[in-house]
Amino acid sequence: MGGRLPGNLIRVIAQDRKGNLWVGTNDGLGRYQNGKFTVFTTRDGLAHNAVYSIYEDAQAALWFGTQRGLSRYREGKFTAYSSHDGLFQNVIFQILEDDRQNLWMSSNRGIFSLAKQAVEDFDLGRIRTLPCVAYGLAEGMKSTQCEGGTQPAGCRSRDGRLWFPTVNGLVVIDPKAITRNLRPPPVLIEQIYTGNQSFDPLLPAKLPPSAHELRFHYTALSLAAPEKVRFQYKLEGLDDKWVEAETRRTAVYNQLPPGNYKFRVRASNNNDVWNEAGATFAFSLAPHFYQTTWFYCFGAAAVFVAAWGFHRRRMKLAHDKFTLVLAERSRIARELHDTLAQGFAGIGFQLEAVAAKLTEAPAQAQQHLKVALQMVRHSLAEARRSVMNLRSASLDNGDLGNALVETARQMMADKPLDVRLKIHAPARPLPPHIENNLLRIGQEAITNSLKYARAEKICIELDYQEQGVAMRIQDDGQGFDLPQLTAANGAHFGLLGMHERARQMGARFDVRSQPGRGTEVLVEVPVGPNHSHTDYDQA
Repeated sequence: MGGRLPGNLIRVIAQDRKGNLWVGTNDGLGRYQNGKFTVFTTRDGLAHNAVYSIYEDAQAALWFGTQRGLSRYREGKFTAYSSHDGLFQNVIFQILEDDRQNLWMSSNRGIFSLAKQAVEDFDLGRIRTLPCVAYGLAEGMKSTQCEGGTQPAGCRSRDGRLWFPTVNGLVVIDPKAITRNLRPPPVLIEQIYTGNQSFDPLLPAKLPPSAHELRFHYTALSLAAPEKVRFQYKLEGLDDKWVEAETRRTAVYNQLPPGNYKFRVRASNNNDVWNEAGATFAFSLAPHFYQTTWFYCFGAAAVFVAAWGFHRRRMKLAHDKFTLVLAERSRIARELHDTLAQGFAGIGFQLEAVAAKLTEAPAQAQQHLKVALQMVRHSLAEARRSVMNLRSASLDNGDLGNALVETARQMMADKPLDVRLKIHAPARPLPPHIENNLLRIGQEAITNSLKYARAEKICIELDYQEQGVAMRIQDDGQGFDLPQLTAANGAHFGLLGMHERARQMGARFDVRSQPGRGTEVLVEVPVGPNHSHTDYDQA
């Protein structure tokens, strides 16, 4: 039979009214029914596997005392109760019942009673804790350590008295002679401290932000058994449940957040009668400046401003980068237009001359073809230099005026073209970027005169004034109506490029033209007399 029991160390044996045999062991509870054992453990709802005592009441409910609480078996279901539910002690050696339907249990801390109706009320949620009444040295016991290693560990005599063995003799209790103390103990908050500062418990208080530790000292008056007065406290605003203080009469709170609080304490007497009203102390804890609403708003605003500033800075950097890229693209577009487009126009003029003289004058056609080839090489070289933002090679071999005249001569081929250069005042070196931009503007004006205006005369004037330089290019071509010029026209893109170059130099740019009356391009650049090539490089 041993192999079918939950364990071989037998603690208690009892038979219920139905004839079932119940065996308590250190490893679980066994029920012998119809010739076989059924084992029950904590997995079935038992409070603990070590079962010390078994009792069946008049309602056929079975009560089991275990090493970790009380268990009830009713209608095929176990219910467990422990000190967490208000049970006086978890280790239960013996269970007896008096005529008032109170259960009496012995333990290693004394003897205590519990009304079965209180257990029912607890199960139904009518009460929050089990109201146990404990008996010990104050009630006459010579020792609170009861015996439970052997059975029975207590019995009820015919006169209704209860007998329990202890390590220091036999204890007898007459439940009929015991009267309950139904007077709840008055509760008083004696002192409240924070650091070295104390507060009146009868008046609401406003605590400073430096109150890091709060100590509440309280007490309750019960002359019957003062050592059995139990306390519970709660700090409303922080605690959700009552804190079991047992017999401790001090509560300590540290590092409370700012806010409004109410400290509540209640107490019970030796018969577990509670003073529910208890005592209270209301107070408020002021916040540090960094815990105030305005500081949080200021911090949020500072974070928002910082984030917005960071976003703006990123957007500005992106905008500046995009502006630089766009400016560089525009510059390359202008340079390509002012080099390749002008070069292609000149090459076109030369090839037209080749086509015209290929049959009649092959030698002249070959000469024009050589010039066109030279212009191809020159245009490619100029395009590379322009993309790299280098000075035009035309300016390396001469001054601005001669470079403009050479441009016109390369493009005229065999066309009857009168090119005149007028220089007012002695020519002087100009800053490279100004000289290069004037050359590109002049080349664009000359190309437009030959390509679109079909001019026969071009006059180039350079006026080196004291505070600047002026360039004027006039032709006798067919002219145009400037307001009606469309964006799709290449000449219009050339005009935009000339405007942009003039803006970069801070120059005044003006174009005058009428149909049938030629075109005049005027650029006036403010340049001091002391600005030279060397000065610009140093700048």
